[in-house]
Amino acid sequence: MVAVGALAFVLAQPKKGSVEWHKREYRAIRLDGAERDPDLSDRVRQIYGRVVRRTAPRLTEAERRALVNEMDGHEKALVELGFLVTREVAVSQNSYAALMALHSTRAVEGYASGRFVSDGSFRTGAVIAVTAPANDLSRWEEIVRDASVQPEGSED
Repeated sequence: MVAVGALAFVLAQPKKGSVEWHKREYRAIRLDGAERDPDLSDRVRQIYGRVVRRTAPRLTEAERRALVNEMDGHEKALVELGFLVTREVAVSQNSYAALMALHSTRAVEGYASGRFVSDGSFRTGAVIAVTAPANDLSRWEEIVRDASVQPEGSED
């Protein structure tokens, strides 16, 4: 009975390289490895934290950079596979709030993200590249535009 359950679990996993596999991996990284099993370096950090009664840094700069590169690879694959689409959106005033709207838990769960294309030097307004599922892109563009007109320092 256990073998049947294990086999069903293995067969239910998305095939490596598929849209579903890239979605799962991309989301797990964006959720800060919440779905990732702790490895040896995570365990060493946990033990260190207990011994010195301080929280050890979660990731080294090299580890953080490797995760960012891996996340970018999954995002690129999802764009190439047609699940995600990227479009540039001009924003005004509070471009930081507009960008942060794309890094909220709601955005991560909805596979939306963003990055500055231009920072709005000389009061020209910033441009943000919004990446989101094709069927949901217009909603995320609206969320970004709405967030950009909020006064600085205000919360949703």
